[in-house]
Amino acid sequence: MFKITRSSFFISCFCFCFFAFFFNKEIVQGKEGNFSAQIIAIDQEKNHSETSLDLKMNPSEKKKLLIELKNNTNQETIVQAKIVTAKTNDNGNIDYSLKNMKQDHSAAITFNDLATLSDEDISLSGNEKKQIVCEIEMPSMGFDGEVLGGIYFEEESEDRILPINTHFFQVIKVLVNETNKKVAPKLELEKVMIAQRNRRNVVLVNIQNTQPAIVENLDIKAKLYYENEQKPRYKSHQSQLKMAPNTNFDYKIDLKAQPFLAGHYKVNVQAVNNNQIWHWEEKFTINKKEAQKYNSTAIKLTSDKQARIPTVVIIEVVILFFILIGALAYSLKQKYQRSKNNES
Repeated sequence: MFKITRSSFFISCFCFCFFAFFFNKEIVQGKEGNFSAQIIAIDQEKNHSETSLDLKMNPSEKKKLLIELKNNTNQETIVQAKIVTAKTNDNGNIDYSLKNMKQDHSAAITFNDLATLSDEDISLSGNEKKQIVCEIEMPSMGFDGEVLGGIYFEEESEDRILPINTHFFQVIKVLVNETNKKVAPKLELEKVMIAQRNRRNVVLVNIQNTQPAIVENLDIKAKLYYENEQKPRYKSHQSQLKMAPNTNFDYKIDLKAQPFLAGHYKVNVQAVNNNQIWHWEEKFTINKKEAQKYNSTAIKLTSDKQARIPTVVIIEVVILFFILIGALAYSLKQKYQRSKNNES
């Protein structure tokens, strides 16, 4: 056994934590931060909340939304504003972010088609308030159903001392319709494919909502079968999912750390929304080349019990190892020096 000096111990811990922090940049998101945005008027109408709006309009009608931005700090900042059409993300939630998700081909009208902003880059000095206008103009031809979107505000600031990018954002959600006619959702299975999520093998079932209607309380069960087997290899069940109008998303079937095997498969999917039920069965093939491609980069496969260790962890362990070796050498040298002094 050897005794590590207090200074050596603190140096070791500091270096380890520093490298762990340095190699793991994070993005911190939140709905409130250094600024705030709220609706203060809609062409003199007052029936709305500060951050959401349900508009009933007529063909060719125009409305103006007056939005107030406030800098909550003493420092100057720039807030970017963007019109966004609501999408459905792969977690089965309605998403108003700026993520690069393609617009579904079933959408005849989107919120981006209806809305424009008076300003997209708003400079605010410390504690300043400014107003911008969002104008919504309906097409001349009427439509049934719902258009869902929002106004996305973001301040991006890079900390110059610590390597963290911090994004503060806020969304004002807007739902637009012209009639009281209820449009029922209609779901379709678009395609089945294999992929990876966080380096884990998955089968993705792309589900599409083809109608201008919001889907809530969606329950999906999926079973994956190999060739003509009667017992499913994998199952997946998720509930309380949501879909924006005229959107699609990839429903995930996790292979539970199993490798892809080349062969013929089928998926059996059931989706339930209130009183509506959809059933689909789709066959697909995994070829050997695809299987090898994904298996070579997947982590924690059953056929490879030893999970691949991330490079960051390897670097941290190596650094800590050399620090401990240095501390050991220093301790032995001190012990040898004391022993030599005692002999003399």
